[in-house]
Amino acid sequence: MVYYGNLFIMDAYTNLAINTTTKKVAFRFTQPFSKKLERLYFYVGAVAGTPPWIKFGVQTTSGGLPTGTWICSTYAQYIATGPQVVEFWVDVTAGTVYAIVFEWYSGTCDGSNYISIRAGDTNNYMIPYDLAVDLQATTLFYDGVSWSDQLKDPCFILGYQYDTPPIDPVDHGFPYYENGIMSIYSTFYRGERFTPPSKKRINTLGMWVAKTVSAPADDLYFVLYNITDSLEVASVTVPKAEVGTTPTWIDKSISAVTLLSTKTYRIYAKSPASISLLACFRLYRGLCPALDVWYKRSWHGDVDVSDYSGDGGASWSTGVTFDFPFRFTEAPLPAAGLHASKVAPLILDT
Repeated sequence: MVYYGNLFIMDAYTNLAINTTTKKVAFRFTQPFSKKLERLYFYVGAVAGTPPWIKFGVQTTSGGLPTGTWICSTYAQYIATGPQVVEFWVDVTAGTVYAIVFEWYSGTCDGSNYISIRAGDTNNYMIPYDLAVDLQATTLFYDGVSWSDQLKDPCFILGYQYDTPPIDPVDHGFPYYENGIMSIYSTFYRGERFTPPSKKRINTLGMWVAKTVSAPADDLYFVLYNITDSLEVASVTVPKAEVGTTPTWIDKSISAVTLLSTKTYRIYAKSPASISLLACFRLYRGLCPALDVWYKRSWHGDVDVSDYSGDGGASWSTGVTFDFPFRFTEAPLPAAGLHASKVAPLILDT
């Protein structure tokens, strides 16, 4: 089964603390191309007391673990949380598995004086921007004795030579630093706006959803809308009994439709007769720092973006710093020369 959509999910995040002189955090990844690395962006998730100075940079790996051999490194003290950037100047090689390592350098480091590095809380093994698979992508933690795989997505961006900061199509990494929960009820509709990269025929609508412990009054509805032509393409009902309190993919069949790369669409969820925030449905979104270099590496950058309405769909607002997961099952396109009406009940914009 082949899916199209934003398949990258983020339900939570993690702060990994360097609160002893022996603990370390590492982000492992496969370098996608050969280039000169110039910048590392990462996120400080927490600080306490007088944080210690940390040493960090890129190491080689062996057997999936950092070797202790730095190809570039620096050290700094961070006294505030948030996105950070540091400059390097080193060649990196396509297909090589590297690790970005953070460790204690100097200063008091204990339960009252520490720094935490932000990571995700779901391991997608995919690069958010284009969903390219990277089975090496994960977060590692050294507890003072041994490394262990935390099975969490990293949180970093790498910038390269010949870039034009802060916007660059060849920057690489994992920009989502936090999750967000958006409630679906009454006039509050949430979803994602997108333009397919090529013609796609689909026969399901799917979203990553959950509900509150208190059952919503209404069912949940998925709607696919053609923004370019102001036309509803498809809609399905998801009975509230089928939605659990833990987020999961829910897919519903539709009559096959064809989406075109010349059109912009919106998939969204609604539950108009659910009137309480305490008894509603929820969509989970990945959030990026509000800086170009971060959100340009989210799913399709700032081209495909979140869409949300607070007035029952009368007006919509977009957000470039977060994305909602969704997916469609791709069906075979009609054979060349075969009239579309004989293949599918509905083919749009042909």
